Amino acid sequence: MTTLQAQNGNPANSFEQAVWPYLDMEAKTGYPQGVPPVFSWKWKDGDSIDREGKPYANREGYAGHYVMTISSEAFAPPLYRFDGQQYHQMTADEIKCGDYVAVSINTKLNVPTDRTHTPGLYINPVGVCFVGYGAAIVNGPDAQTMFGGQQFALPPGASAMPVASAGMPGMPGQQPMPGGYAPQPQAGQMPGQQPMPGGYAP
Repeated sequence: MTTLQAQNGNPANSFEQAVWPYLDMEAKTGYPQGVPPVFSWKWKDGDSIDREGKPYANREGYAGHYVMTISSEAFAPPLYRFDGQQYHQMTADEIKCGDYVAVSINTKLNVPTDRTHTPGLYINPVGVCFVGYGAAIVNGPDAQTMFGGQQFALPPGASAMPVASAGMPGMPGQQPMPGGYAPQPQAGQMPGQQPMPGGYAP
């Protein structure tokens, strides 16, 4: 496990000095003679081209940056804000996608036993520190790409207008209570006991 911490400065210089050596070192623990031709490093040059021939720079926040894929399925990392003297823990709703943060991460090599799977690195967050606010980035699939602008035919039983929900049928053997709920009967005294004056029965 290698703990990394981002440094200020030119993105390329910062990456090459503070991040790349640790990624390379972790990869060599399983591939000392060099990684396979297909290897998932979990980082991209934001000014390069993706596998479909589209510039990464067209994506929000990619141009002029090295972009790392940092993820965790085991737990959510703690979030902090530094006030110049001490760190204060934040809640998830205080940071949005698009804000600027510093991330402490660790890396772990993944060597799959199934050769049809792609080897690579896991890059997991250990902690996140809020740095500053940025414009919100909304990621998600494009509806036009998914559905192609197609108008789907209504299946049997479907309506183009909202349909009122049907009420639940009454349970057999039960009658509605007129005017509200019936009062609950008071618990009776246990035989052989007399209530104490001004108080409760023992």
